[in-house]
Amino acid sequence: MASRTKRTQIKVSAIIDARTCLPDGTLVAGLKLGKDHLLDRQLRMLPSEVEECCVLGADALAVGDELAKRVNERIPGNDGFNGLAAALEATHGGSVLLFTAAQPFPDTGDARRVLAALRKRPAAGVFQSGQMSLARAQGETVLSSTPSDRYWTTQSPLGFERGLLTEVLASARHTAGADTMTVSELTLRLGHAIGLVEGRRSGFSIRDVYDWMLAQAMAAQTRAAA
Repeated sequence: MASRTKRTQIKVSAIIDARTCLPDGTLVAGLKLGKDHLLDRQLRMLPSEVEECCVLGADALAVGDELAKRVNERIPGNDGFNGLAAALEATHGGSVLLFTAAQPFPDTGDARRVLAALRKRPAAGVFQSGQMSLARAQGETVLSSTPSDRYWTTQSPLGFERGLLTEVLASARHTAGADTMTVSELTLRLGHAIGLVEGRRSGFSIRDVYDWMLAQAMAAQTRAAA
């Protein structure tokens, strides 16, 4: 009797969301800093613990030849949580890291700290401490403010135990306002805590042309100092 080949168990999977566009429709993942576009930069900085990687969106964007072997699956850029659910189905890891190709300066250490935090709880992510106070206003009048040290902004990556991420994505269709939320916001709305890994000022993502101008200036300064 022929022996069955035992399937290798995958511990850590990565999903890189490459769907973000600038307001003019420009694909952020395809923007270049130096010779690499941002998707290549994210692939290059994946930690060695990642055993498989799925890229969501940027279907027509080719990755560098030396990085292609890191991509196991590419999924068309379906909208919202449906796209993430499809990407999750294409992966098999017990732990899943969610990255964005809109991050110009990814750092391998951030991902490793998130993986370490996942040993203690089912969800963890990188957050940057607030840099300014938040104000509550009514009409033309500011009524109150909250110190910045009470608020944190979401960065990348966000990590989950597979079962929890499956639950969160499945809940999107039944949660009011989910189409305007991030994965982090939806997770918290559903009552799940997220382990905090402190981020970096340079860990921002490109959302508009001003973010892109800042990224270019920072990259130019780094090259000049080298």
